[in-house]
Amino acid sequence: MANRFSLLSILLFLPLLVFSQNSKRALDHADISKWNSIRSSKISHNGQWVTYTLSPLEGDGKTILYNAVSKKEWVFERSEIPAFSFDNQFLVFKIKPAQENIRQLKLDKVDKDKWPQDSLGILNLQSQELQKLPFLKSFKLSDKWGSVLTAHFGAEAHQEEKKQKSKNGPLVIWDLSKNKEFRVPNANNYALAENSAKVLLSTSEKKFSTVKLFDVNKGSFQDIWSDSLDCKSMNIASQGDQVAFITLKEKEAESVAVHHWKSSNNQLKVVANVDSRFLKENWVISEHASPRFKEDGSQLFFGIAPPLPKKDETILDDERPVVEVWNYKDKRTYPQQKIQLKNDQRKYFSCLMDTQSGKIIQLANQELPNVSIDVRSPSKWLIAYEDEAFRRQSSWEGGPTHKNIYLINGSTGEKELVAEKMRGSAQMSPSGKYLYWYNFPESSWFVYSLATKKTRNISKDLGVSISNELHDSPSYPGPYGIAGWTSNDDFLLLYDRYDIWQIDPQGNINPVNYFKGREKKRIHRYIKVDPNDRAIEEVAPMLIHFTDEETKEEGYLTFNLHTGVQKILQKGAFSYSRRPIKARNADRYIFTKENYQIFPDLQYSSDLKSSTKISTANPQQKEFNWGTMEMVEWTSLDGQRLKGLLVKPENFDPNKKYPLMVNFYEKSSQGLNRHRRPEFHRSTMNYPYYASKGYVIFNPDVPYKIGYPGESAYNSVIPGVTNLINQGFIDEKRIGLQGHSWGGYQIAYLVTRSDLFACAESGAPVVNMISAYGGIRWGSGASRMFQYEHTQSRIGGTLWDYPLRYMENSPIFTIDKIKTPVLILHNDNDGAVPWYQGIEFFMAMRRLDKPAWMLNYNNEPHWPLKLPNRKDFQKRMSQFFDHYLQGAPMPVWMDRGIPAMEKESNMGYEAVDKH
Repeated sequence: MANRFSLLSILLFLPLLVFSQNSKRALDHADISKWNSIRSSKISHNGQWVTYTLSPLEGDGKTILYNAVSKKEWVFERSEIPAFSFDNQFLVFKIKPAQENIRQLKLDKVDKDKWPQDSLGILNLQSQELQKLPFLKSFKLSDKWGSVLTAHFGAEAHQEEKKQKSKNGPLVIWDLSKNKEFRVPNANNYALAENSAKVLLSTSEKKFSTVKLFDVNKGSFQDIWSDSLDCKSMNIASQGDQVAFITLKEKEAESVAVHHWKSSNNQLKVVANVDSRFLKENWVISEHASPRFKEDGSQLFFGIAPPLPKKDETILDDERPVVEVWNYKDKRTYPQQKIQLKNDQRKYFSCLMDTQSGKIIQLANQELPNVSIDVRSPSKWLIAYEDEAFRRQSSWEGGPTHKNIYLINGSTGEKELVAEKMRGSAQMSPSGKYLYWYNFPESSWFVYSLATKKTRNISKDLGVSISNELHDSPSYPGPYGIAGWTSNDDFLLLYDRYDIWQIDPQGNINPVNYFKGREKKRIHRYIKVDPNDRAIEEVAPMLIHFTDEETKEEGYLTFNLHTGVQKILQKGAFSYSRRPIKARNADRYIFTKENYQIFPDLQYSSDLKSSTKISTANPQQKEFNWGTMEMVEWTSLDGQRLKGLLVKPENFDPNKKYPLMVNFYEKSSQGLNRHRRPEFHRSTMNYPYYASKGYVIFNPDVPYKIGYPGESAYNSVIPGVTNLINQGFIDEKRIGLQGHSWGGYQIAYLVTRSDLFACAESGAPVVNMISAYGGIRWGSGASRMFQYEHTQSRIGGTLWDYPLRYMENSPIFTIDKIKTPVLILHNDNDGAVPWYQGIEFFMAMRRLDKPAWMLNYNNEPHWPLKLPNRKDFQKRMSQFFDHYLQGAPMPVWMDRGIPAMEKESNMGYEAVDKH
């Protein structure tokens, strides 16, 4: 009897079990809109509190506050940009109006000035008392002292300013810990001293401007300046003992002046204006160069500018020819000049003033225009470079451009040449003893000693490459980078593919390999836990992120530079935060770990050995068919062993036949453990969305042979797909292709070479390398030639060097071979790939009567960026693939199209009515 009852129970329970296993559903676009991302993650300086923002793709976000001691959580709706006060006593954030309310106001055509505005939220972490203040424009919290909050509000926040119809609202300064508040009406701008309780601010009222300095500790204001001129920009020294600001009359370049005030003598001086002796004739002080102090306050930086060409007012506009003159000798193409015109008009040349002596030195000039100013550097030397002579050839060489590198003595203005025709960027070591750079043609790191005036190649004798070993384009390989310098500039720590090398810049001590990761194929990278650290402390353990190159497992370890002892803290089949966030004054961390199935929720830890998950951004994920991701391997047609990613639907059955989506761009296998959240992506398919609908997804790595990028893709992708077909779970009649830009080109190429694919989406593709070679990247104005000769397009020479390569790699010449229906995405404001490439593709398909559709999102760039357009693209792409690969009805837009007359009234999403 008991056995019968048990059997009956099992039989009754079995349908419920089966139902629960299969109750998960596919994602739809409404689900995607609700998916959250985590932003603005912060930990208080004492490590007790954590805050972050949950932001859905559509709708209102919210700020979460978590107490690591009590494990309690607080939620603040419609809020963002949270920040803790320096003393760990307050949380401050912005509160937004409800998006649905704003949407309704737009529908009702209510004037924008009548919409609800942002508010400021101030939360006392001890009492949990929340204060809300409307009409917020901006706020800043002191980062290194006290609990001082400054917030700028709109004119609506102050009755008197509202009566005066002032454009500027009040600036409110709180000393939160003392519960003191100070209000300044008609505020324009403000700045906080980095290391002192001082606030610099400007006001304007009735065409009269003032600059004031507020001492938070004393609760008092000091008037610095007042006049009928405008105060354009300002700065305060880190110790709060000096201020500088620029004044001018509107539209009068000759009126610009730099003012400097010092607390030591309480004097304000005009230190530079149009009458300054160091200026060339007709030159002026630049209003576009904000004044800056060196960290120790010893120098003040500002800019000067030559006179701009003036329009000839003796000629009427309708008498003036409107013409562009393109000259082959131009250093920059005319389109580049047009795009950079605003920057050219605002270009300035840097100067410095010694704040003790008042001596002014012009650092930059028209012969040496570019000066790098590091206000934290203790060195008196500044780095400058000249690249004007090499700009023209960069049109076909690409970057980095050649440069002549100089050092300028900030005390005397003396200049000395350090390196000629170098391709790379030079930087100063933290203690200012060395200049260092990577030179691309030599694939080497160099240091220049400021003491000996000698240059050394510091990487040539390592016995390993410090350049990208997998580089496969016809350009110079880039470096793996540096971890940084140790204290006092004793050592420079260089990366190779796997390891960190200790390099003595003087060459007296042999290089030291810290990890010997090449033997284990384990990659090691230093984690800078304090962003304010300029150097790596040799006495403190280094925190290291490591990656197993084969398995893609990651983790953290600590390393002692002196003893060589390393301790693994944790590792696993996850992708870990490359930069965990550490509390400034406590050993407390927040970080993320993720894989395809696990969202990167926040983890809280005291030692990085163990952790507690403190966020659950998307609990709804468990409701959906999600799938799994794994690594697959196969052999290319030219004999290389390759890797790729394979996504399988949940409850995958190897005895079933699945539709396959092939999506790729260069190499992606290193992303095995990266989470893909549902989103309306601008250019690529969403893996969880398609996997939830029963698709298998394949993302193959593609290594390239110079001169044959199309064939390289064919040699890699086709055998990868056939390898999956041979395993028996892929329906060979239901295979789709999808890719964008460089991926879009390869999609177009593949469908001219193979009939394996039932359909393909090709986004922003180049189909005619000959016409594209001579084109312009309209986003930058640059010639496209460098892409083919030296970078991603990988032809390896000019059109006249290799005309057949350009033809063989151009799908336009073999479109008659295509038997695959193609969906093309190409927008009319594409600044990377000329949208005429998409037109050529579509028109060729149309002329040959081959199934093709083209989506053009008006005024959008290389991808659709606006959310409605991204949603539309993803919906149409899904309908396209579902029709050809899953037998879904054809939508109206694919069947009869959407005439221009119906553009704003009919989306054509609905299925064709066959009756």
